[in-house]
Amino acid sequence: MYVSLEPPSVQVLMPSVFPADAEANYFEVTIRFSEDISGLAFNNFTNLTSWQTLGGVNGVIVFVSQPTNREIVEWIWPIQKGRVTIQVPGNVFSRNYGNLDHNNPSNTLIVYHGCGMLWGEGLTHSTIEDTNAESWWHCSRLCLENPSCESFTFDARNGQPGGGSVPAPCRLYDQAELSGSVNPAQVSSARACSVNADVKAPEMMIVRRGDTSALPLPGGSVPNFYNHPNYIHLFAEIHFTEPVKHIDPSDLDIHCTNCTFDGGLGWVHLAPLHQENVTWPLWSDKWGVEIRLDELPPGFTTAKVVIGLDPSHNVADFSGNLVSNTPATIEFIVQPGCDTFKQYNGEVLFSGNLFNWHGAPGFTYNECAAACRNTPECRGFSFHNAGSCFLKWGADPAPDGWNQFPDGNYDSGIRDCACAANCLDIEPEAKCGDYIVTGSETCDDGNDMGGDGCSATCQTESGYTCPTPGEICEPLCGDGLVIGGEQCDDGNTAVGDGCDDNCLLEVGWVCSTPGFPCDPICGDGQLKGSEQCDDGNTAAGDGCSDTCQIESGYTCPTPSASCVPVCGDGLLVGGEECDDGNTAAGDGCSDTCQIEAGYTCPTPGSPCFLITTAPPTTAPPPPVTTAPPPPPPTTLPPSTTAQPPPATTAAPTTGPVTTAPPTTVPQPGIPTTEPPMAPTTGAPPVLVPPVDVDDITDDLDNLKNPDAVDISDAEDTIGSLVGGEGEEPPTPPPVDSPEDFSSRLLKTINVAKVARKEDMAGLAKPNSTQEETKAQRNAVVKALMRNLQKAAIDRSTKLSDVSSSPAEVLLSAVTLATTVEVADETENDDMDTAEAGVATFKALAAVSADTISQPDDTLADAVKELQGLQYYLDGAAGLLRQLNRTAKADGHLRRLTPAANGTYHTLSSDIIGTTAQLADSLATRAAAHPNGTAEVVGAKTRLRVARTDTASGATLTMKETSVAVDMPSLPSIPPAVCADGGGLRESVQMTFWADDPYAYAAQEEVPMANLTANDTLRNAAQGTLAVSARQCGSDLQLTAGDGQQRPFRLFIPRPSADSVPAAGNASVNGTERAYDVHVVCGFWNASTHQWDTQGCHVNLALSNETTLCCECTHLTEFSSLFRSVIVDSHIAGVVGGAGDSLARMADITAWTQNIAAFFVSIMIAIHTTCLILSVYFDCKHPITDEILLDIWMTDPLLE
Repeated sequence: MYVSLEPPSVQVLMPSVFPADAEANYFEVTIRFSEDISGLAFNNFTNLTSWQTLGGVNGVIVFVSQPTNREIVEWIWPIQKGRVTIQVPGNVFSRNYGNLDHNNPSNTLIVYHGCGMLWGEGLTHSTIEDTNAESWWHCSRLCLENPSCESFTFDARNGQPGGGSVPAPCRLYDQAELSGSVNPAQVSSARACSVNADVKAPEMMIVRRGDTSALPLPGGSVPNFYNHPNYIHLFAEIHFTEPVKHIDPSDLDIHCTNCTFDGGLGWVHLAPLHQENVTWPLWSDKWGVEIRLDELPPGFTTAKVVIGLDPSHNVADFSGNLVSNTPATIEFIVQPGCDTFKQYNGEVLFSGNLFNWHGAPGFTYNECAAACRNTPECRGFSFHNAGSCFLKWGADPAPDGWNQFPDGNYDSGIRDCACAANCLDIEPEAKCGDYIVTGSETCDDGNDMGGDGCSATCQTESGYTCPTPGEICEPLCGDGLVIGGEQCDDGNTAVGDGCDDNCLLEVGWVCSTPGFPCDPICGDGQLKGSEQCDDGNTAAGDGCSDTCQIESGYTCPTPSASCVPVCGDGLLVGGEECDDGNTAAGDGCSDTCQIEAGYTCPTPGSPCFLITTAPPTTAPPPPVTTAPPPPPPTTLPPSTTAQPPPATTAAPTTGPVTTAPPTTVPQPGIPTTEPPMAPTTGAPPVLVPPVDVDDITDDLDNLKNPDAVDISDAEDTIGSLVGGEGEEPPTPPPVDSPEDFSSRLLKTINVAKVARKEDMAGLAKPNSTQEETKAQRNAVVKALMRNLQKAAIDRSTKLSDVSSSPAEVLLSAVTLATTVEVADETENDDMDTAEAGVATFKALAAVSADTISQPDDTLADAVKELQGLQYYLDGAAGLLRQLNRTAKADGHLRRLTPAANGTYHTLSSDIIGTTAQLADSLATRAAAHPNGTAEVVGAKTRLRVARTDTASGATLTMKETSVAVDMPSLPSIPPAVCADGGGLRESVQMTFWADDPYAYAAQEEVPMANLTANDTLRNAAQGTLAVSARQCGSDLQLTAGDGQQRPFRLFIPRPSADSVPAAGNASVNGTERAYDVHVVCGFWNASTHQWDTQGCHVNLALSNETTLCCECTHLTEFSSLFRSVIVDSHIAGVVGGAGDSLARMADITAWTQNIAAFFVSIMIAIHTTCLILSVYFDCKHPITDEILLDIWMTDPLLE
């Protein structure tokens, strides 16, 4: 949009065509704006007086139109003959966009109108100036601007209005005499006409109210009969001899005798009775005045009210002449009314008519009497037998009084409250608003307006009570309706709930919905109602929420004061620097939740880490030497692919790592001046610009920001990853430095961000369907993971002697997690992608774990390493999801052949084993911590590591979960010298996977009614807890026993009752069988690759609705399972009291697959025989029966 730099402007113009009627009572002007009116801001556009001025003899606007979006056309009617000026002043409007300057003033348009303007009359005098003008209006302006000009003539076009061409001759004269030869082509006018010569003061007359058939009478005395002292209205009219532009109640002089009128007990209303059809200003020569007397003194009966013009009034005509102070007044005699009339048959009241219904026959005598009874100013009436009715002002002498004469055509009546004979009683009409409850009225509050308790038809409105007729109604407090003076109504009259017993709002409350409880005002510093806190604001995150509820981690003891963080609750809020779940000092987080020197506390609710610092290096750096070029790389055969190193049980070294340039050995036959070009199998090597990984990882938000992408670089990278149509993608060059590796990680993250977008940020092939685009994204993910695998393996093998920096650890973990997230979003279920992802995880973790286990130089280094662990946990969880998706797509279930499942079992073991390797890197931090523990939390996975001496005989818990391990007293573990010579401290690891890591091995859901096996184990998908004791990077095979007093107790999430199927009956091989369902504790059997229950059972006494207590004799991965067990109905009936023993027996893994099944069958037969014998000897040998039953119940096998 073009925006002018100049202020907006406006012009006032006359039409170029001469008016058809020189004596027309209005003229037309055009107001033209420099731009669209819709883009301009006025204070009040519809009030023309706010942005236009009329001067001279003044005038009013009788018509307004807007023919275009930049023009307004107005018809202006001068109040009298003479000069009229029109102008739009400056600074009355402005632009509402762009340059907001106010307008410049318009030109001043001057018009002579109806002022001696004559056709065909010229002048015989000599001209003082002969010129040309565009119109008669233009010529008149030239005369005005010349001080010597007294008159002028203008040549109309061809002698006719609107004809001819312009400009036309304009002649100016120094004399005002309009005489001379007649020229039909000329029009003339005198300048003297433009002078406002009106000096005559308007006159005023106050008259009585009358109808169209009776002329209003001036002033005088008027009777007024009232029915109720609180409903007395007096009406009169004020007439002026010419229009006035201002009058208000302050211009009137009102006197009361035996009454009071001071503006507080009554009011005056003025309104124009006759108004020209104009837009502004409001003016008239006739005004109506209404005076209402209210709240009169007790015992009020009669009064006199006199209305006149106040001597200090400010009423003037449009020439500024004040209205003359004439003695015109009107007097009202106010007296009580009555229903009685004295009848005069055969008589007429002549003259003094108030209303005359002479031309509207159809009245009866009584109807005429009722019309007088209900008209306050009526004193009497005459009824003509033809049906005409005449109401009379009063009995005063002429001109407003009447004379009484005999006339057989008339019957009359005069109001007479003391009538004794020939009287007529007339009931007052039921008139709503007269303070009198009559007829069907249930209330009358003195007005005919609804919404105040008494409706416009004088019926009591809902929510009000009107106990006293003629008085104001009152709202009903407590009915749930907010009406009248009520500020609230909550449906009761109780106090202290926001709305008091008078339905007034109490301090500190808001009552937004009538009939409903009020709500306390959150943020006012007052504790009311359901508020738990009120700190004087509605900001969330400061301890008191925007709904005034205490936020987690805070206490708010004092209303209006700031809330205080609760130190020691494991939540990091407010000014806390740390919160390790206790208020003990000396463990890294002080008793005021501030980080103590030498510690870092990355995870709220978890122990802090002691920062171990590497000893400073005192040896000088080695001299820089020029090494001969390296030998050419070995080119593998096409069928050979670089593989990650085999898994090792040795832990990473804990000794210091020295970073030095690699030593190269000269090779025979190779010159040292120019290194040979290494042969390549794909794309040429890329020169990598320096990458400041520390700076990049300092801003994780930007690194993870999905919109912070380099589209051009992503497009180039994708091209090098996937290649062209039908082409094999080029093999990327080997990683030759940590900087090169970091650069490739950044490119991977950049491409991953692009692949996350549904249209690949515009890089998808044109006109692709949604499915085609998804396939393209999956192809990019597959190539991206394969390329990342190649780079990670290069980094862990070819650069194994170069330690990974803390920043590289974090960048590696973020890259893995980001790539796995893209696989999740694209629902990638490709086995090659899964294998590449697991290989990448193993290679990256191998490099990173060594760095994490080493002493840290700075706090920032420690933080980055721990953040890297968090992202590695997210990546591991994502790889398990990838594996489960792939298995579901392939249909590889656990009942298939081992060959079909071998790949999945291997990959899942690699993921969990690599996670344990990363956990080992925390052992040194746990060992150095006073509590002997360390914990890292990912998005859906939590990891806790503890020293064995700390875990022994203790309960290890995970914050914000229902997961814990109660360890027995562990036997002394002899120290071991690890393969790398470093030796890691022994530790106990807890890893909680929110998602089932072994979902890939889940069998298809089988309805309970179709069961054919004796028992079925199903994971309840409540998460899996892995617990292991570690030494030198391998699991220690600890079992409960060897002198230990109790087994391992594991507390894991319990499946909800509605997620466990109910017991029932099923037909198995034609036999009706009952089946039961139990929640059991299961572990993952790494040998059978199935869930198993051997060595574990549920401790019901220590379990509850949400947590299952599992007692096991060994450590591995545990989960809560539900088991469906088919029970022979006959046996179930006999041994119904031994259900617990049967349930425990069912815990033996898969009867038909266990080598002890045969032995178990024999034992069941023996037990059955014993039971039969016990029944047989029941009568003869009750003691023997008791012994046999005891043997049945206490058989160790069933325990």
